Amino acid sequence: MAVTPLGRLSRADRDAVAEEGRELASFLSDGQSHRVRVAEAPR
Repeated sequence: MAVTPLGRLSRADRDAVAEEGRELASFLSDGQSHRVRVAEAPR
């Protein structure tokens, strides 16, 4: 799963988004994947 934030994220927010992404990836893949990438916010 790739996540592109709409604005800058603090380190804590980025970590929280990554964790939510891992949970969503696991749910959508029936537990087969936990991969997530948080991209840089567009400038």
